[in-house]
Order: sequence, then C-alpha cells, then structure tokens
Amino acid sequence: MTDREMKLREQYFDGPASDSMSLMQFFLSKGFDPRKEAKKTSGGGTVPKYKDGGLVPKQFKGFAKLPESVQKKIDPKLAKKV
Repeated sequence: MTDREMKLREQYFDGPASDSMSLMQFFLSKGFDPRKEAKKTSGGGTVPKYKDGGLVPKQFKGFAKLPESVQKKIDPKLAKKV
C-alpha cells in the first residue's frame, strides 16, 4: 500500500464520504486507481504488470496448456511436474 493510498483511506474513513460511496468510488473521484498501481514486493522492488494482467513473460504464456512432451522439448527444467 502506498503512502497516498493510506492517506486517502484515512480521509475516506474519517470523513463523510464513507456514508455515500464505496472506497473504490472515492479513490477514483480523487484520481487514484489502486488497480493500476504497481504492487510492492516484500523486497521493496516493484512487480511489473503485463498487458494481459499476468506476471508471466510472453514466451511462457500458454506453456501449461501444451502437452507435457512438447513442454519438455521447449524447456525440460520448467516442464518438470511439481
């Protein structure tokens, strides 16, 4: 959670806005969209959000849907069953 989000949450819950709109509506009315903010990792870095919403690099999209024999040919280490 960013500092800005914390301040907006405090404003929302302490003020009259919580009686008339949802938290998301309040955020959007203040020009803040938490869905678009980069999520912080425990290490302090940011995790990039990819176009389609996933965190999987493009070359591995749909990899799990391929037959196991094809997965092994592409990347044997990644194809190992867990």
